[in-house]
Amino acid sequence: MNRTQVACYCLLASAFMLAGLLIVNVQRAQILPTAHADQVLAKGSLTIMTGRTGNSDESLFVLDNISQRLLIYRVKLTGRKGRIELARFVELDQLFSQTVAKGGGNDGGGRAPR
Repeated sequence: MNRTQVACYCLLASAFMLAGLLIVNVQRAQILPTAHADQVLAKGSLTIMTGRTGNSDESLFVLDNISQRLLIYRVKLTGRKGRIELARFVELDQLFSQTVAKGGGNDGGGRAPR
């Protein structure tokens, strides 16, 4: 074997290795981007999470610990440009005070009464 044949065999072997790596990585990758609700970003006083709220709807949930508000944004991906619009916001202190007043909360002792 001369040097040209050795170089050709080396190039052929490296091409097979690269093709194998490419096939393995393509199988792991998803074609379309998806949001996973188990992925939560906490930065400072904000906690941000995305989640599916319908068959084809995605929403962005922003929990502000300082103002004690939950902001729910609807993500619209139709058309050329996507939009994010505020769907609703919830005052958490009012929500939890209503829950306790209706008998849905516990007395703060750590366990719910039986």
